[in-house]
Amino acid sequence: MRKGTKKIRKVNTGTREYYVYDLDEDAAGKRKRLYASSEAELKEKIRQAEEEKQLVLSYRKPETPTLENYVKFYFKNAVGNIPSANIKRSLQMFQTIVFPSEINKDIAQITVKDIERFYKGLVEKYSAQSIDQIHEYLGKTFELSNALGVTDFDISKVSVPTRGKGELISEHIMNPDELKIMTDYCVEDDCKRYGRSELVITFSLLTGLKISEIQRLTIKDIAEDFSSLSLPKREFPLSEKVAVWLKAHLDSKDPLRTLKLEGAETMFCNSNGKPTALSSVQVTITRITQRLGLPRGITGKTIHKAVIVKRMNEGEGKEELRKLYGYKSSDPVQKMQDDFYILNELF
Repeated sequence: MRKGTKKIRKVNTGTREYYVYDLDEDAAGKRKRLYASSEAELKEKIRQAEEEKQLVLSYRKPETPTLENYVKFYFKNAVGNIPSANIKRSLQMFQTIVFPSEINKDIAQITVKDIERFYKGLVEKYSAQSIDQIHEYLGKTFELSNALGVTDFDISKVSVPTRGKGELISEHIMNPDELKIMTDYCVEDDCKRYGRSELVITFSLLTGLKISEIQRLTIKDIAEDFSSLSLPKREFPLSEKVAVWLKAHLDSKDPLRTLKLEGAETMFCNSNGKPTALSSVQVTITRITQRLGLPRGITGKTIHKAVIVKRMNEGEGKEELRKLYGYKSSDPVQKMQDDFYILNELF
């Protein structure tokens, strides 16, 4: 939080004289400058402004003093100073990582050790960027609750752990909530931030097809009515949502979004008309998951597994999914569900 000038300044324009004072930037990032024709008048405005700020915050503050309510209270007050898309994304991250955790309790009862213990549990699973962002917004939340007299917490005393270099990253199969967060983001972003690599990722999220299969797709592989794709040794049915997405991107004239790039042999290619490199796809997946605060270890392979596990949990049988995704036996499909259970339920 930036501090104000902490002194009244006298300004002379040559034609008139007035007094100026900068109030402290509040926890929501809002700042206000006061003007008056005399020092006495300005001091009275300062007093009134401070009282008004406390009154407004006290009137709006959460009735239940949980961390979750105060984080949401902070973001509500930050509207206008933080882009709405950033607030939405950050809230999703808190809903996934912070609110289900042990620190989501009475905010006045949270200790430095509580937060350090919480951070220690995040290091193995989440990126340093995600942990830093959580730390930043927890700090802002405590600034707000401190200003209201609810807490007296010094976030600077919290030690943020670091990860050793060269540590192996375990694969992560997303649960349905995480899968929805990533899918919704990619569909909405529509290549604005990450370019044509995002087309491959989005289609994999929507269908569960492997990246290698998607890279080989041509327009000829799509049924005339957009009901299915023709893949080696099998037909892959398309949902209405996927059909609409495909039509929109085939009709698009935007070179970033079109699946009819001039001179390209396949639909999902880079800007030069060549198949998108797997390394480029993985870099984009990493950037997206870091931005969304999702766990490390998400790859093209684990997106494929996450979609299949989701479909199994929704009632589709192993044999049906085996045929749909081109496996010779149902063992790999069962293994995906077993791996998901071990990674998400036991650890």
